[in-house]
Amino acid sequence: MVAMAHQEQAETISVLKENYESILAGIPDSQKYPVMKGISNAVQVALAERAYAKHLFISAYGSVRDPDAELPEFVQRRQDKVFEAAVTAGIWYDVHQHCWDYVQYKGTPNYYIENDVKFRLINAAKYIDEQYREVKPVVPAAREYVQTTLAC
Repeated sequence: MVAMAHQEQAETISVLKENYESILAGIPDSQKYPVMKGISNAVQVALAERAYAKHLFISAYGSVRDPDAELPEFVQRRQDKVFEAAVTAGIWYDVHQHCWDYVQYKGTPNYYIENDVKFRLINAAKYIDEQYREVKPVVPAAREYVQTTLAC
């Protein structure tokens, strides 16, 4: 992931590292945590996007009948999305590691991506439901809602 990011976006990584380093150098210690938290959030979201892209690729690849033949276009697009997501995650992971060392935090950072993955899946399911639902949901009138609320 990080190696792919360095191959594809080495200049971007170096610019991000330099700029975040200058930001961290110019602010007091009490303000460094919010900056580091922001970078950590970017890593978590990128890791969740990578996991989601990989899930979509595996699902698409599962529909391929002949694994020895050239991949269909839709599967190749999914594979490209996996690589792009891995590069993005690698960029932010490397920047966060660099900043972590720069501010001299102890240990290694922990990334909790479970909620980000769930949020991504919920949004995808909601979008699919809204776009492809054949029967629109029935919404009760406001008067019925108020009566139900008062009755309970």
